Amino acid sequence: MEHGWFDMAALAEYMRGLVDGGPTRSGHRTPAIIGEAPVNGKVLAACKRNGIAFQEGCSRENIISRLDEGVRVIAGHDPEVARIGREHRKRAMPV
Repeated sequence: MEHGWFDMAALAEYMRGLVDGGPTRSGHRTPAIIGEAPVNGKVLAACKRNGIAFQEGCSRENIISRLDEGVRVIAGHDPEVARIGREHRKRAMPV
């Protein structure tokens, strides 16, 4: 789904496979499912209204503006982006 056509039949088949695989060791029906969508005003507003975190890629150039817009889960794989984000949010690195 992430890198191809929006194929709901394929998504349904994938989800059925997760259910058919049985519950996780923790007892959940399926493993955690993370969906990614391009963020625009409507998606961001819906996420905020419903308390849903979404993942968004950020760079050194846009991390502060993305955090200010409400992005809560960052995929950047760059320690400097993480440092800038923590500093902007006044958060310490967990120990």
